Order: sequence, then structure tokens, then C-alpha cells
Amino acid sequence: DATAVGKECHGFVKQAYAAAASATAFLEGANDAVAGLTIASRYYLATTPGQATLVAPSAAGNVVQYLGNTLSATRLNFEPEDGIVLV
Repeated sequence: DATAVGKECHGFVKQAYAAAASATAFLEGANDAVAGLTIASRYYLATTPGQATLVAPSAAGNVVQYLGNTLSATRLNFEPEDGIVLV
């Protein structure tokens, strides 16, 4: 969630889980559980929780965090960088 410091992305899951359930989290690598991506594009943490976006957030207080680039319309190469807080 790019709207709050401390909610940067550190990994991803490949399916939805209930809040109390155990989940497998991936800290790096290709996320092939996505669809509709723009090929050969950079993706950033979105202001909508759990989402990625082509356009980096730009409002004061938002966190800009690069998540990775796309290898295909259904594959994001997850290589997160540290977030930068906008002032």
C-alpha cells in the first residue's frame, strides 16, 4: 500500500488466503499468477492495497517502490527496491 510508510511490498502470494490461514510467500522471482500486464514495462507499488501500477504514485506522503518488470502479459519478475517517501 503506497499510501503509508511501513506498508512497502516485501513479497507476493500466488492465490488469496483467509486472514488466519497459512500462506506461501515468495520474496523474489517470477510471479506468474497475474494477468493483463503490459509487456516490457516497469511496475510500482500502487496506492490500492495489494496492487501494482505502471504509474508511480506522486502525492506527498506516498511511497514510490519499484516492484519489477514484466516478462509477458502474465509474468512479473519481482525484484523490489526500497521505497522512497515523497514530500
